[in-house]
Amino acid sequence: MGGTDGEPVDCEALTCESWCDEGTWGGPIPTAETDVVVPDGKVVLLDCDAEAKTLTIESGGAVKASRSTSSTLTVHGNVIVWGRLDLGTEDDRLPADVVAELVFAGMHDDDYVGTPSTVFGGEEFTPPVDTPLEILDTDVGLWVMGRGVFSAAGALKQSWSKLTDGTAPGDPTLSVEDATGWQPGDRVLLTPTTEIAEADFADQFDEATIASVNGTEVSLASAPAFEHAGCVDCVRRGEAANLTRNVVVRSFDASAHAHVMVGEEGVAQLDSVELRWLGPLRDCTAADEPARRSPLRFHQQADASGTSFVRHTAIWASGKDGIAIEHSNGIEVTDVVVYDTQETAVARTYDNSACGLRCTEREKFEPRDDDLTHVLAARVAVPNRAEGCAAIGGAIAIFAGGGDTLDCVVTGTAYNMALSATWPRSTGRRRAPAWIRPTASKASSRTTMPATASRTGKTTRATTRPTPPARGRTEPTGSSTGPTATASRTRISSRSTTPSSGSASRASTRKTSLASMARRWTTSGSSITRSCPSRRWFSAT
Repeated sequence: MGGTDGEPVDCEALTCESWCDEGTWGGPIPTAETDVVVPDGKVVLLDCDAEAKTLTIESGGAVKASRSTSSTLTVHGNVIVWGRLDLGTEDDRLPADVVAELVFAGMHDDDYVGTPSTVFGGEEFTPPVDTPLEILDTDVGLWVMGRGVFSAAGALKQSWSKLTDGTAPGDPTLSVEDATGWQPGDRVLLTPTTEIAEADFADQFDEATIASVNGTEVSLASAPAFEHAGCVDCVRRGEAANLTRNVVVRSFDASAHAHVMVGEEGVAQLDSVELRWLGPLRDCTAADEPARRSPLRFHQQADASGTSFVRHTAIWASGKDGIAIEHSNGIEVTDVVVYDTQETAVARTYDNSACGLRCTEREKFEPRDDDLTHVLAARVAVPNRAEGCAAIGGAIAIFAGGGDTLDCVVTGTAYNMALSATWPRSTGRRRAPAWIRPTASKASSRTTMPATASRTGKTTRATTRPTPPARGRTEPTGSSTGPTATASRTRISSRSTTPSSGSASRASTRKTSLASMARRWTTSGSSITRSCPSRRWFSAT
């Protein structure tokens, strides 16, 4: 029926029964009030628009999206996969003219409970403690549990590419290095390249619709509102990211956010998929609440996650986070864009709540071999602070640890932060995550401070910028102008160790100005990484 190697569900060898056939269910077709269970040995073909209150796929059961007929499955509660949910595989993709959507409806972010850590310490030297995962009816989303497999693969599509020829107001054409799979009607994101000295540099993300594609040349339905520089042989140039896929997992709209959880020995294999309006966020709470709920999260799987991968995928308009990998090893993340989210775009962590800075046996809990290649993290905000709320939050583009970080770019991190910031002092016990603060420049011009020598003997640079405006959110309506964001980019290429995910706020803190926050850039050739304290926290004023 298909296993962890991504083998597709074979409807020629098995009896696949149509979801929209009463005979499949032995009675009425499921509705929004039906708790659907697909038992062992049964394969249901999703070949129509369908609804369910909840969907449970038992071990040995399967639901497979048709490769010839478009379908939308709207679920008003949890989808729990103990067996197989097949929305396409690497070797059996949905063709470009067929769409499969999994839509979650009826949830509210404030109802989510999350999976908070239960053991806290730090006064003694002890090992970390994993947190058991419980499926909650309140926390609506896709749960891949036991030895369940969730595969999804649409028509092969390059997620993002560097601009080789830019675009500007009055000029709706651009060229990129790679436009594989890009089609008319696709929604595209353009990252800023303006100079930091320009007053409106923080507004210069653009979103537009593709009118036509000829090789690597792309024509937009309308010209962008801002200039986006491109070139062939320079470092400072913009990016174009394609946000549209024909296999989609999303919430019903932007007002609430479901989540995807992969736990125990579950497997997720995503290739050319769109994850939109996911990642619930509660206002006026501590960071990362509801705890462990993200657009895509791998929860403490150790080596069981080794066959999972995320390729050519767009994760955007999230409530919070992007991809969260906690104590899970061997996950490949390649050619992915995470755009318009809060808190953390890509995290590779373990839970040190039980031991703080005194964790022993860390090597058993730190994620490893979770390699990030060609990942774009764009427009990552500090969570908005409700009136009268005393909670503080942070923004991190990419955690440095857990595997290689190669050919990655971050732009617009913490664009909505306040004038001052606090963060824990570095303890020297572990190498901290790469919280990457953006630098703003044009391809032909860069505003930086002179290079200086760091304590590690490597070259560092600092860059200053004014405070950007508050975060704004948009829905995909096809307009050419995107939401407020910063103008900047940083290319990242690093190999580093793993940060932990807890107790940072208990360390001593200090304040800094925006100018000093930009220091300690570490450069290597044309690659730029930033070494910084374990987590940066922002105080709103």
